[in-house]
Amino acid sequence: MDWKKFIAEACILFTVLCVLILLINWIIAGTMEGFAVEPVWFFRVLLVSFVASLARRIRKIEKLPNWARLVIHALLIILGIFFILILPFSISRHYAVSTTLVLLLVLTMVYAALYAIARLFVHFSKKGADLKQQSRDRSDKKKSEKKNTDMPAYERQFRK
Repeated sequence: MDWKKFIAEACILFTVLCVLILLINWIIAGTMEGFAVEPVWFFRVLLVSFVASLARRIRKIEKLPNWARLVIHALLIILGIFFILILPFSISRHYAVSTTLVLLLVLTMVYAALYAIARLFVHFSKKGADLKQQSRDRSDKKKSEKKNTDMPAYERQFRK
């Protein structure tokens, strides 16, 4: 495993998640005056970013079957977020167990929806790239045919 890339991905994800948390809290509160986030939440977000970076690295292992990579990635992401962020928050707010389990179910559905959107995006981008390549191949073929028929045979033999 390339540790530099692993840490760099975790740091980028940490920064993005922290900005999102601050923006969401700012939108909910409506003002930045008197706004504060507990420092322990930043450490939790850092842990989640390392778990997500690890999940991404496991997803790229080609020796594992595709279904195993997907299951491991999903479990790491969902359970990492659940145990590191949602469960401590639910315990500190004294939420009922049913509420916490509903949050786990919602998190799983969000993961599945984001995965489906990503797969559709990849599918259509590959399909579009294939269509562009086919179009290029056809135009190259037409150009080569045109070049070969524009001049008489005795001139074509001296063409570079």
